Amino acid sequence: MISTLAAARRGIVLLLALLHFSGRTTAGSTDPANSADRAVDLSKIKGGILVKDGKQTSCGLGLIDNMASFVSADCLDYKDGKVDQDTVYEVYIDTGYDATASRATVQNITVHPKYNPSTMANNVALIEFNLGSSVSWYNYNAIGRKSWTEIVYAQRYIADVNNMAWAAPQISSQASSDAKCSSLSSLFDSNQNGASCNGVLTTSPSPDMSKCNVPYQIAYAIIGKSLFPAGIYSYSVVEGGGDLCSNSSKIRNYYTLVDDYLVFANVALNRTVHYYRTENTTVPQPDPNYAMAEPSAAQPSGAALVAGNYYSRQTGTNFASQVPTPIAQPTSSSMTPQASSSSKTEQISSSSSPDRGSPDEGSVEGLSKNEVIIVAVSCSVGSLLIALILFFVIKQWKASLRRRHDPFKEASAQLILAEGLGGAYVPGHERPSAEVIEDPIDNQPPPAYPMDERPPEMAHLRNRDTHDAFDSDFNYNNHIHISRNEKN
Repeated sequence: MISTLAAARRGIVLLLALLHFSGRTTAGSTDPANSADRAVDLSKIKGGILVKDGKQTSCGLGLIDNMASFVSADCLDYKDGKVDQDTVYEVYIDTGYDATASRATVQNITVHPKYNPSTMANNVALIEFNLGSSVSWYNYNAIGRKSWTEIVYAQRYIADVNNMAWAAPQISSQASSDAKCSSLSSLFDSNQNGASCNGVLTTSPSPDMSKCNVPYQIAYAIIGKSLFPAGIYSYSVVEGGGDLCSNSSKIRNYYTLVDDYLVFANVALNRTVHYYRTENTTVPQPDPNYAMAEPSAAQPSGAALVAGNYYSRQTGTNFASQVPTPIAQPTSSSMTPQASSSSKTEQISSSSSPDRGSPDEGSVEGLSKNEVIIVAVSCSVGSLLIALILFFVIKQWKASLRRRHDPFKEASAQLILAEGLGGAYVPGHERPSAEVIEDPIDNQPPPAYPMDERPPEMAHLRNRDTHDAFDSDFNYNNHIHISRNEKN
């Protein structure tokens, strides 16, 4: 019976695992088994989407850390040549390893100063936010494209906005760009090292969002057996015109690789930006003002360029009419990244910062080991000091109370006073009769009561003078025991 139940449980677990993995893959993946593995890896990497006025968009986030992210500049709204401040921008971020989401309002936006909405060159913006978490983390962005095994493309979306629950990420791969990628986009043809291209679309999360299939949001580099964020979706070109509902063979999707913009982010954010490489001689391009090369030729006749938030409309639209005026350029920096001979995980930093985490984790959550040790020791020492201070304060306070209200001393004083004063004798008056007091000693006043009729309280008080713990109601041993408990 037990073996039958065990076998049934194993079967259920296997079935659930198969359903779990099949739900994370999409048609067009190169290998179902590999795609399932990659989807599992992707679920461990933090990712997210841009939300505008409470509605999720098709714009994915190229997360830098828990406070900033890359996003396509054309996903933003513009008014009078500037980013529209009336739009409420938020980020929904997949926390990694589970299906929950963090949510934060965007506090600052920096559009790349050379962004050109007509050609989609430098279609990059930085958004800053605060998740309100005490735990910091960051992603390693991939650099050194020649060393990448493959580029895969992924889409995330919120399945339940009210409960902020993520759907399983969808993922697909395509080995390399083809000749049509260059023929449909002269910008890509002039900047092939800084962009990637594919001809793959995925289904819209809901017909209410878009009746057309949509491009994947984020590009990831496969290096070894790990996934690393590499690029963000920029635009698509439809051969012969039309929209994304056209035949997918006529559509090419283009992605901006963020490695050329890491120093731009470092300067704009004024903090460390992390990256991953396989060769020690590979470094990010050092110019914070880097811009793509201008297209070598005009856009092919009849080809339609579509971009932006595809969940905001039923079909694709040319957004070239929304031409923003570039905003203030970030301050320049003399920092130049240098090659390292000892580590594959590197950082671009405007101030010294320790390397935090392992490259195989994809994204790193939590404090470093050194920081954890420092915090633990500091908390332990601080707690000990506070405990010692409280102990001595309480001890001194109780000692002060005993000095002012010592029952043993008060009882002894009362006994001496009672025996010393004796009976009610007033000088100049006749002494009491001998029937009450016989043979007064040394002319001392007689006691106020016969010695054999002392109140019981006095017997106890006299026992205190001899520390008699058995007859006394003041148990000295119990007092010591209580003091030990207080000390502990």
